[in-house]
Amino acid sequence: MAPQAASVTNLLSSLANQEHAPLRIHFPETTIQKPGSSVTKPASKPSPTLSISSTITANKPATQKYAAIAIDLDAPFRSFAFLSPILHGIQLNLVAAGSADPEGFVKLEAEENQAPVVPWGPPNPPPISSAHRYVFLVWEQPDGMTVEKVKGTLNLKEPVSLGARIRWDEAGFEKKLGLGEVLAGNFFTCG
Repeated sequence: MAPQAASVTNLLSSLANQEHAPLRIHFPETTIQKPGSSVTKPASKPSPTLSISSTITANKPATQKYAAIAIDLDAPFRSFAFLSPILHGIQLNLVAAGSADPEGFVKLEAEENQAPVVPWGPPNPPPISSAHRYVFLVWEQPDGMTVEKVKGTLNLKEPVSLGARIRWDEAGFEKKLGLGEVLAGNFFTCG
């Protein structure tokens, strides 16, 4: 098991005992507001969308781009997670779209025709495993970051294989891409 990145440890600590995270994860059938909410495998199969607290985006230029990642911390078993973390998706060029909803969240949408760097890999923990934690983190995207640059820097080939996703080096990913502090995050469980 790769050591857990400080960004993930800090996020999980900050979300402990919180009713609402500053990032919401949306699936067609459900929205994860409370950190650690449970989602079924079928409900988590479609690619999720994200929304972020407008207090985070309020003083940012409208052109600010964001990067997001999703990882599984508990593969294959929470008690023996030697394959973790597993990368479940990377998206660049997200922008705050439209006005905040009544609860103060604004959608993060990919720029037109912007495919993910790594497409969503739906949760599929083994049947005998306890529920896995699927963590989402969002950063301000550094200037000059492109899908091609990220794929080249991380040596990701199309399609991104399971082998490239296993034992994901989250700390190395953040360092290589020059990502700063995590702006927002959330997680759900699925088993």
